[in-house]
Amino acid sequence: MGSLRTQKPLLLWMFLLLTAVAQGQSQAITGTVRSANDNQPLPGVTVQIKGSSKGTTTDARGNYRVEGVNAGDSIFFSFIGYEKLTVLANGRKQINVNLKSRVSSLDQLVVVGYGTQKKSAFAGSVSAVQNKNLDQIPVGRIETALIGKLSGVNISTLSSAPGAAPVVTVRGMGSISAGNNPLIVIDGVPGGSLGELDMNDIQSVEVLKDASSAAIYGSRGSGGVIMVTTKKGIVGKPQFSLNAYYGVNKPILHHDWMTGKEWFNYLVKYNNREFAWKGGDTTIPIFGDPRRPGTYQVNPIVATLPQTIWQDISTQTAPIQNYNFSVRGGTPNTKYYISASYTDEEGAIKTASYKKYSFRANLSIKVNNVIDIGMELNPFYTKQRLAGSTILNLAKYPPFVSPDKMDGRYPRTLDYVSSGFSSQASPFTFLYGRKDYRDNFTNLGRAYINLKFTNDLSLKSSIGSILNYNTSNNYDGGAGDWQVTKTGSVGHSLSINLVNENVLSYAHTFNQVHDINAILGASYQRENSQSTSVGALPNSFSNDIIETLNNAIINPSTTSSSKSQWGLISYFGRINYAYKEKYLLAASFRTDGSSRFGSDNKWGYFPSVSGAWRVSKEPFLKDITAINELKLRASYGVTGNFNIGDFQY
Repeated sequence: MGSLRTQKPLLLWMFLLLTAVAQGQSQAITGTVRSANDNQPLPGVTVQIKGSSKGTTTDARGNYRVEGVNAGDSIFFSFIGYEKLTVLANGRKQINVNLKSRVSSLDQLVVVGYGTQKKSAFAGSVSAVQNKNLDQIPVGRIETALIGKLSGVNISTLSSAPGAAPVVTVRGMGSISAGNNPLIVIDGVPGGSLGELDMNDIQSVEVLKDASSAAIYGSRGSGGVIMVTTKKGIVGKPQFSLNAYYGVNKPILHHDWMTGKEWFNYLVKYNNREFAWKGGDTTIPIFGDPRRPGTYQVNPIVATLPQTIWQDISTQTAPIQNYNFSVRGGTPNTKYYISASYTDEEGAIKTASYKKYSFRANLSIKVNNVIDIGMELNPFYTKQRLAGSTILNLAKYPPFVSPDKMDGRYPRTLDYVSSGFSSQASPFTFLYGRKDYRDNFTNLGRAYINLKFTNDLSLKSSIGSILNYNTSNNYDGGAGDWQVTKTGSVGHSLSINLVNENVLSYAHTFNQVHDINAILGASYQRENSQSTSVGALPNSFSNDIIETLNNAIINPSTTSSSKSQWGLISYFGRINYAYKEKYLLAASFRTDGSSRFGSDNKWGYFPSVSGAWRVSKEPFLKDITAINELKLRASYGVTGNFNIGDFQY
């Protein structure tokens, strides 16, 4: 028994010793930190053994290695804009984690013209939308996808034609005679069009709405400024993406059309009323009596002939489809984004169509710690066919006329009745006999260099261009109806827009409470354009086979050619100050010299000042959870509108 009592303490002592030795052994832990949102590696994440000073940060690929980790230690991960995470090591040699984003809409960076700012620290008025699912909306143009997404921005679709541009206004109309369109800035290049972009390529859209925020664009800011940022490359292996959708546009139609006897009775009442106003006797039979003029007669045959509802056979449930393929990736020094898109949209009215082919390449290269260079290239081509007739002309045509050809042409009303109706051609004569095509090729490109002198001071210089070439081809051959005037025309236009911008930027935080951000810049922009239009003499086409103008006689009165140009030189500056991100002040000034201005007013001056107080940052509101952001803002700014045409003075 004594021997057993001696062995038990010995075994217990050996077990405790082995446990202490095991716990004292340390090892290295490796792993990768990624974003939970898009599974992208996160560089610069702090990885630390909790309760100690041991730690490291992730490299450009999100990888880390921490030495001296015991089995019972916890690993702490932290990164700006992401939720903190603690993981028990538990003897593992590899720990991979995904950090969740905690950036709120208030911390979101917005593009504000020649730079970015936190939305919460911006004293002006700006609306912003991120492309989270806008590229999933089956529409042919970006503007349509943005309807209802931006406060203060009104987007109206005035035409159902596929590819037709909606009308965009920011805070209403600002001019009676000049243009009211907002200035479009795409990746820093002003003067573009939203129709030049594919929704799949867009990262974000910001709208500068008030005068103080738009004043940095001076004589072009009165209609507001829409700033588009496209997707850029990322660090990591190539990511391939295929986005495809298919949808339909179904027109809203009227479903109670008068035909047959009901149509005939309506015509009788209408003609009797007109006849009575002229002093006629409405008791005279409606048809066949010579006492009633032919203008006020209605042949009963119109009630018994086969009936056509023109609306139904002229419209369709129109398909729309889009395919986008993209690849993005890169290294810490070179990042790229490449995409190609195809859009095909049919019209609700038959014969109308719209096709778009686009390509985009964004490239950024970090040459060294001082020099960054990059380029953006976006060529695209569209082909649009306009419907040969309108829904009004199609729907109102008499229902007793057949839509099928007779003797090589579409019949008219007078082919059935000799009087009581106009001799207007069948709407199908124009719907299928008129061929109106619009082709457009545009290329938007930019190259830039950024010199980072210090962590606070940098200079960015860029050269951008917008090349726009348009053609129109119209032929109206009458679809076999010899009574229709045969006409044709062709038009060409070319414009080249060049812009050079140079911006010196400074940003620094003093004593962790005083934030100063300032820019100083100069810009030069010039556009040259020319156009030519040629028309044919009516009915001068030799035949219906060759539809080009070499088969007709040129009409001097509808032939013209023109050239034009404009230039704009600008100097601008802006300074923003924030104290504890609570009290905000901003001021900017821009001067524009334009060839469109009169000789006595060649230069325009556009100052602005704004201030804001983030009341929600005050201690007396911090405990009120119902209010997450309360800001009082006041601003003043001057903007202009140089869309007055060239050489008007």
